[in-house]
Order: sequence, then structure tokens, then C-alpha cells
Amino acid sequence: MEKLFWEKEYTITTNSLDCYDRLSLVGILDLLQDAAGYHATLLGLGFDDLKEIGITWLLVRTKIEIMKELPSIKKVKVKTWQSYKGRVDYERDYLVCDENDEVLIKGTSKWCLIESMTRRIVPTSRLSVDITYPGKRNYEKRFEKLNFSLDDVIDEKTYTVYQSHLDHNFHVNNTKYGEFILNTISLSQDEQIKNFEINYIKEVRLNNELTIKFNKQKNQYFIEGYSNNELAIRSFLEVEKR
Repeated sequence: MEKLFWEKEYTITTNSLDCYDRLSLVGILDLLQDAAGYHATLLGLGFDDLKEIGITWLLVRTKIEIMKELPSIKKVKVKTWQSYKGRVDYERDYLVCDENDEVLIKGTSKWCLIESMTRRIVPTSRLSVDITYPGKRNYEKRFEKLNFSLDDVIDEKTYTVYQSHLDHNFHVNNTKYGEFILNTISLSQDEQIKNFEINYIKEVRLNNELTIKFNKQKNQYFIEGYSNNELAIRSFLEVEKR
């Protein structure tokens, strides 16, 4: 039971801060990804463990909710656990807390297992162990996909995928999409991210071009990313003035 709930303290470096010295979206996504990887390895289900049987984890969706302002943070505690197991998917929850255990960020994510070669989804029954932490979820509702149509585009930017954008699955690392998005919408200093959600729809690889398009309605950004004329990501970002 102890292994099913995991936490680690992280020191926040300047690499995790934005140009306004706030913990950045990319920094947050990196913390969550790192925690998920460490916990999976502890459970015997890390990248190298699954590689031996020809499967790998694929992140499908991520949602985060920033509960408090994030300036001048030196250390945080990241807590994570698997909150749900479906037929072909898992949900993993996160809490990011300050040194006094006050919750700064709440989040959840959806993962699938896929065959490394064919990229086909593998049923969760392929894993002989149930790693779900009982009785604890950040959100009562199931984590559904974003569903909107980006009709009017305010602006768009196109990026080329370089080797530095890739992870060990040789596709764009999920944290890098946060970077592409923020470079496209360019938040002002008084715009603090309140909610962020992203659906990863199609893998994007080395030398591909990725075009990020967005629309804004009041304090909400609706974002899509296309590669080879196919939808690769869909994202929602809500800000508040501070």
C-alpha cells in the first residue's frame, strides 16, 4: 500500500521559472512528468521495465489547476498516485504542495499502454498488478477529452521539431507542447494561469512542423496544434488577472 502513494521534494531552479520569475507551465508539467516516471519505476512499471515486454506508457491528457500564486517558490513537494484503472486507460492524480503542505497545484492525467513497435493500445489487463490507490481522487468526474471547434483563429505560429524537443520515445516530449503554446499566445505579466488542459492526439516527431493556432474569449484561450495537416494537440488555458 505504501508504494501506491508516492511523494518527493523538489528544489525549484531558475530553469523552472518564466520571465516573470514564476513557476512556469513547462516547469509544472516537468515536475508532474518526473514524479510519474519515478513512481512507475518504483512500482516496477518504468520505461525500462516495460521496454523488456515491448510496451510503453503514452500520455493522453493532462489537466492542472493552479490554486495559489507561485512566485518565489524554493521547494515543493509533489505527491502522486494512480486514481483510476479502466479497460484501456489509467488516471494518475497529483498534488504540488509548499513546504507547509499547503496545496499549490492540483492535477490529473490519463495514460495508456501501447505496443512500442505498432503503437497500438494495449488493454490494462496486460499488467498483472493493480496499482490503483484506493479511495482518493482529485476529481469525482472522469477525465473526458476536450471538445471544441476552433473556428476563428486570432494568430498562429509554426515550429520545426528539433532533437532537443524529443523524449526517449522519439516523439515531442509532452512538456514541450506547453512551451510551444506559451510562445504562441505570449501571456502578459498580469495574466496568471489558473487552469490548463491538453489532449495529446497524434505523435509529432523529428523534423516535423507543428503549427499552433489559438482563439481567445475573455480570459480563456482555445488552442490547437497541427502537424502534416492532422490535429496533434488540443488545449485549453484559462488565466486570471493578478
